[in-house]
Amino acid sequence: MPSYYFYLPEGLSAATEYYVDTIRQALLRRGDNVIYTAKIKDIPLYSNIVAIRAIDHMTALIRQPRTTIVWYQGVAPYEVELIFKGTFQSKAKKWIHTLSEKVSLNKVTLPIFVSEAMMRHYTTAYNCTFGHNYFIMPCFNMDIMSECFTVSRYEKPRFLYAGSLGAWEDINGLMDIFCRIKSIIPSAELAIFTNYPKEAGKLLEYHHLNGEVDSLTPKELQKRMTEFKYGLMVRKPSIINDVATPTKINSYMSSGLIPVYSDVVSDYRTKIAKENPYVISFKSREECIREITRFESTQIIPEEIKKAHTNTFNSYWNREKYINELTKILP
Repeated sequence: MPSYYFYLPEGLSAATEYYVDTIRQALLRRGDNVIYTAKIKDIPLYSNIVAIRAIDHMTALIRQPRTTIVWYQGVAPYEVELIFKGTFQSKAKKWIHTLSEKVSLNKVTLPIFVSEAMMRHYTTAYNCTFGHNYFIMPCFNMDIMSECFTVSRYEKPRFLYAGSLGAWEDINGLMDIFCRIKSIIPSAELAIFTNYPKEAGKLLEYHHLNGEVDSLTPKELQKRMTEFKYGLMVRKPSIINDVATPTKINSYMSSGLIPVYSDVVSDYRTKIAKENPYVISFKSREECIREITRFESTQIIPEEIKKAHTNTFNSYWNREKYINELTKILP
């Protein structure tokens, strides 16, 4: 029975654990043994290794692995450049992560990308040729909760933002959109659930808005999301967002929310917005407000939203499908 060593950093998020476990389940289903470790010294020479960051894969090469599976979560060079913008660290970290990606992509046995856009980006950026030897699986960590599609939740224009206040999020843009919605629909309400409630409160105050702000556990958040009608995600166009598949939208739709998001995620353009009429994907703030106003003047039938969201989960966020497909392609 072959063994696969998952070389993982400590303190994984729930979403990352879910994704990693999907890969693990595929290996177990094939009959392989799986071992988790955060220490490179615990991995024997010539082992089979699974990593979730290019920089970890580069480190793992000292163990001369027989095969490697790497899940590329995002375009790390651009992410660190944005996070450390304006500092010496920005250029240094971007260089390190660029080198890591280049080495990793040329050494990996099976790359797992989160979108077709990511695969195309790497093909161009590093002149890589993957042929048919790659796998694409979007980021997601929730299944649909059928009991959440109740009539009462869709009766009021209640808006929710759940997540970080990271540099890739356009929180000020979100606030501006809600201000304009509030001027048209006075009964509209906004809640922000984040691990940075103090900063979120200041943003609301700056934009002269009232709204609920709280920091919740994942279990609490899952329950609270079922009280709202719309889930917001506002971002600006960038390579980071283009190749990403944010778990936020998966979480929103799993709890029955109507997602309202910027049309900057390439995968969502074809896999969600094109197929699901209960999604608001917008190219401009004016379009966003226009679409929300249209939804508010239309009778909402919960069973129709449930059917549309279920179709999205069956075709795009179907864990069993990905496990079966992975089992066939794993090295």
